[in-house]
Amino acid sequence: MNTKRKYCLMWAFVACAASIFSITDHVGYFGGDKAPSTLFFTSWSTWICTAVAYISLATWRKDEYSFGMKFFKFSADIMATATFIVSAFVLPEKIWMYSYWTNIGGIFKHFLLPLLTIGFELFVDRKKKYKMIFSLYGIIIPVIYWTSVICRFLSARKNFGGRIPESLWFRYYPYGFTNIDSGHSLKGLVILLCGIGAGLILFGLFFVFADKKSKENR
Repeated sequence: MNTKRKYCLMWAFVACAASIFSITDHVGYFGGDKAPSTLFFTSWSTWICTAVAYISLATWRKDEYSFGMKFFKFSADIMATATFIVSAFVLPEKIWMYSYWTNIGGIFKHFLLPLLTIGFELFVDRKKKYKMIFSLYGIIIPVIYWTSVICRFLSARKNFGGRIPESLWFRYYPYGFTNIDSGHSLKGLVILLCGIGAGLILFGLFFVFADKKSKENR
C-alpha cells in the first residue's frame, strides 16, 4: 500500500476518534449539564482537521487541490498548531505532567490529531501551492469562532440583566481569560485576541515558507 495512503488511513482513524471524544467529553452538546462542545476552540479544530483528513484520504491520488481544499487544509494546519502549542505549554496540564497523559480524549484531540495534521503538511503532502495571502486566510475560521463565542456570551449577559450567573459561566465562557464577569474586560479580551490572531498569522507564514521550501527541493 502507498505510504501516503497508509498515513491518511492512520490520520483518518485518529481524527474519527478525536471527533467522538470532542462530543462525548462535553455531554452538554446534547443538553446535559456540561459545557457544549461547540464552545471550545479544540472542538472546532478537531472537526476541521477531521474533514481535511477524510478528504485527503479520498483524494490522495490527485495531483492538485482546489482552492476550497487549500483553504480548509491551511486552516486545519493553523488550528492544529495552535491547539497543540496551547494544550502542551499554556494550559494547566502541560505536556511534561503525568496528568496530561491520563486523559485519553485529550491525547487524541490535543496531541495525536494535531501532530498528524501538521506532519502530513510538512512531511507527506506534495500537492500544495500556498501564496502569502493564505497566512491571512488561515485566521478566518478562528475569527468566526471567537466572534461567535463573544456574541453568544454578550447575548446571554443581556438576557440575564447584564451579568451571567456564576453557576452558568461554564456554559458561556470557554476559558478563564474570556470571562468578563470575573474581572476581565471586553476591551482587554479583544486586544488579547488580536495578539492571538497575530500569532496565528505567524504560524501561517511558517507553513507558507515551508511549502515554498518543499517545492524547491522537489
